[in-house]
Amino acid sequence: AVENLLYLPSGRHLKALTLGFSNLAADALWIKAIGYFGGHALTDREYPWMHHILDQLTTLDPTFEYPYLFGGIILSVERESAGESSALLVKGMTRYPGQWRHPFYIGYNAFYLDRDPERAALFMRHAASLPWAPEYVHHLAASLTAESGRLDTAVRFLETMAESAREPWMRDKI
Repeated sequence: AVENLLYLPSGRHLKALTLGFSNLAADALWIKAIGYFGGHALTDREYPWMHHILDQLTTLDPTFEYPYLFGGIILSVERESAGESSALLVKGMTRYPGQWRHPFYIGYNAFYLDRDPERAALFMRHAASLPWAPEYVHHLAASLTAESGRLDTAVRFLETMAESAREPWMRDKI
């Protein structure tokens, strides 16, 4: 029963079929996506259509932020599919350029799944530069930059973070 989403048309065609109610259709598809995930989580733990479903959902309603993050995490952790996960996260990053979580999870994918510390460091530094990024993201960005063999870049990154720190205690800690 959960595989009835196999016949989901592309978002471009699906949007035309919604007759102006694409947000409502996206909400219904979100409920289906959660059911699809739950059905597979309880059985085979394989999610072959998850990326397709969430990609179409975010095409129907690009402002619906949860599917970008949910898909980015699920596709990374459950399927170990860095490509599909990162594609959805990049789509979300384009829509929400000030959101630190999207580049953070792309950096996670680059480091843990793709084994590319240099690319991971690039995305972590970007995530750390965005508003509301937690303190641990700054430390992780510096560590990944150093691990990628670019110690001079790691030092420059920390110096820049210290200079831009608003609070004296944060500057001291950096």
